[in-house]
Amino acid sequence: MKKWTCPSGRMNDENNQKKIEYPDRTAYKAGEGIFADYTYQVWPNRISMVKSIRMQEKAGSIHKWTAVIPLGETEGY
Repeated sequence: MKKWTCPSGRMNDENNQKKIEYPDRTAYKAGEGIFADYTYQVWPNRISMVKSIRMQEKAGSIHKWTAVIPLGETEGY
């Protein structure tokens, strides 16, 4: 799995969007603190990414992964 960080001010920057090669299986999460960086991660496939996100939702994690392309309501259940 590929991971990289991005400063919070550049999250919606055009250059950052060009870095995302596979938006369908990429997710991000914010770090801790006011000026925290965002961490992006690319999963091997969308199914495993969705499973990770749904498990975090059930566990009640504070810093959750968020899919770049939003998940469908029934996806992963």
